[in-house]
Amino acid sequence: PAWYQRRIDVPQNWRDKRIVLLLERCHWETKVWVDGTAAGAQDSLCTPQFHDLSELLTPGEHLLTVRVDNSMKYDVGSNAHSVSDHTQTNWNGVIGKIELRATDRVWISDIQVYPTIAEKSAKLLITLGNSTNGPVQGTLKIKAKSWNTKRSHSPAAKVIEFTASGPQSLVEADYAMGNDVQLWDEFSPAMYNLTVSLVGSSDGNTFRDEKTAAFGMRRFGTQGTQFTINNRLVFLRGTLECCIFPLTGY
Repeated sequence: PAWYQRRIDVPQNWRDKRIVLLLERCHWETKVWVDGTAAGAQDSLCTPQFHDLSELLTPGEHLLTVRVDNSMKYDVGSNAHSVSDHTQTNWNGVIGKIELRATDRVWISDIQVYPTIAEKSAKLLITLGNSTNGPVQGTLKIKAKSWNTKRSHSPAAKVIEFTASGPQSLVEADYAMGNDVQLWDEFSPAMYNLTVSLVGSSDGNTFRDEKTAAFGMRRFGTQGTQFTINNRLVFLRGTLECCIFPLTGY
């Protein structure tokens, strides 16, 4: 295990905020302490790890401690390359983003986008977090815009109302992409940024947050025994690179 410590200064304008420590790419288990008080543990290999430090990080100076342990936590097999020495990934501790983030006590936790090209729309599953211990009402403004195409496309914005009554609430919405929607495929990979803006209130307090998700309008399907993208036949090929590059390809 490797131990890391540093002193941090939490600003005054973070008072009563939700404060999380983001460790983007960890290998494997992380444990966190604030001023010697245990604040939790995470052990995901495939997603960023978030440690909620809201109750411990009051404004002022604190000592933040992180313990990273990349020893075998679960028996996933002797040659599972995400945890073996074969392809060097097992040498990591924490890489990528390492940062503290502050949001209001009501926030957008996750956005999932499910395109339907036949209807020129996308189904949205928006997860809201709420640590106020009470119900919150408000609105979500949804707006998409293409960002990597020569012809810009901005579907009309949509506003929906929500009520967040527990720690997590799921809001579902259908978002119309319009007749000028640009489809994603291998040769024209049109991408959209979908931005969701939250404004809510409870007991005289106002909460705000904003989150963006990138997505492409496409349909992956089958035709007989073959795969299709947007109803066109496509051939998929893959390779496994274990730091081995034979000249013959065998």
